[in-house]
Amino acid sequence: MAIEAVDTMGAAMRNHAGWGEVEGALSAAELETLTSLLEAALGGRPSYHHPVPLSSIEMPSSRLGRLPPALAGMVDGDTFSRALHSYGRSFPELVRARSGDFSDAVDGVLHPADETEVAEALDFAARAGAVVVPFGGGSSVVGGIGPLHRRDHPLVLALDTGRLDTVAELDPISQTARLGAGLLGPALEAALRPHGLTLRHFPQSFEFSSLGGWIATRSGGHFAVGTTHIEDFVSALTMVSPAGVLRTRPLPASGAGPALERILAGSEGAFGVITEATMKLAARPVYRASASVVFPSMAAALGALAELVRSRLNPANCRVLDESESLRSGLGAKVRMLVAFESPNTPVDALLSAALELLGAEGGIKEAEEGGGGRSGAADRWRSSFIRAPYFADAIVGMGLVVETFETSVSYAGFPELDEAARRAISRVERARGARGFVSCRVTHAYSDGLAPYYTVIASPGTADPLAFWAELKEAVTEAFVHHGGAVTHHHGVGRYHRPAFEESIGEAGRAALGALRRHFDPQGLMNPGVLLG
Repeated sequence: MAIEAVDTMGAAMRNHAGWGEVEGALSAAELETLTSLLEAALGGRPSYHHPVPLSSIEMPSSRLGRLPPALAGMVDGDTFSRALHSYGRSFPELVRARSGDFSDAVDGVLHPADETEVAEALDFAARAGAVVVPFGGGSSVVGGIGPLHRRDHPLVLALDTGRLDTVAELDPISQTARLGAGLLGPALEAALRPHGLTLRHFPQSFEFSSLGGWIATRSGGHFAVGTTHIEDFVSALTMVSPAGVLRTRPLPASGAGPALERILAGSEGAFGVITEATMKLAARPVYRASASVVFPSMAAALGALAELVRSRLNPANCRVLDESESLRSGLGAKVRMLVAFESPNTPVDALLSAALELLGAEGGIKEAEEGGGGRSGAADRWRSSFIRAPYFADAIVGMGLVVETFETSVSYAGFPELDEAARRAISRVERARGARGFVSCRVTHAYSDGLAPYYTVIASPGTADPLAFWAELKEAVTEAFVHHGGAVTHHHGVGRYHRPAFEESIGEAGRAALGALRRHFDPQGLMNPGVLLG
């Protein structure tokens, strides 16, 4: 059954130097609220500065030269397109983009419409000595896109997967669909909605990230419990590499050898371009219920979280916010858990009641419901804050402050030590540079054996250059994570920023195995150099 994808983006203008769409930038009222919050937290009133406009950017000349006929119709080289595709959305990239520094801009952008055109693009790159950076929605915060130094490469091309947006097949009985890797989140869900189906994968970057990008980075979704990582939804995929095309078969399950889908998930464009995937879907939920539960301490909340996850009540979500995270989200400075249930065919109020009874036994107190309808007002307000957070981060960068997020996973027993080490590392860097900042933490995902804490740091850079301060902070916190039982990353990917810690964590044998795979798929080293392995 073939269906058409739905264009949900319309004529909205993407922001070349920030998150999302130009129209999504903070309103004057939101900017004033943020400024007041930061003034109270940091002891000084920051001033916001607008980014350098596109018209003032000095873009280096493209080195593309004459193109073969097969590529002539798929290459874009205008200033806006090159600017948009040269950076991800990490702190260092935002600083450079806002300042108008596009000295390492890509030379051009490839827009293949199908698998054949992807192969033609990679063949051209091989002959031209170019490097190719696959680009889904450009939302990477770990240096997964670049920039690449132009001095190191004769030609740098971005390969935008946006035209690989077909919904080729849909099987409503098996609840699977063969989807183009370039589908952004809203278009993907809009195509499935008329059939009562959903992929049920909603990362914070949902609006501006693609299916192929989710798979390439092992994205984690919004739902905090149960199946949340994108590779758990993949039944089969197709990847076009410089060495040829790899296709796997869509099967419910198989015990035949290593699962190639799992090997390619997380490859971050270093092996090739994921062009399509067969995904396992679910019926859209009809029944929902949620609540906000306040706890006397973070330790009490996390103890209750472990009990709830192991209870087999199977909540759709349960996130824990510390006092600072709650305050930053406009909910008041309390430790709280946001818990939610959903189902496509069965009312869930009884499940929520059972969960509240369990949490009450662990010291949790349900907050008064706002708005009715079985949904927590606090949960709705936090969700709105969650979606708007990247736009707020843009504004913080525009104030000359440093903002960064750090996420990991760790066992329940290991969390207190890791949490102390991470906060100590942040304080150490701030003291050394005369900086002042604050830290908030939320638990984004929970498992039977552990949890995924997510820290947000906002700080003045003190006496240090903001980029140097950020680099010290990144290294210190990542080292604290790895040396205290945590993962290098839980769901943001490796990119270039996490590469040293990732290489250390997998050891010599792991590096050799990944290196062999990379050399097989990409013998000339064309694909996204610098991610995963040096």
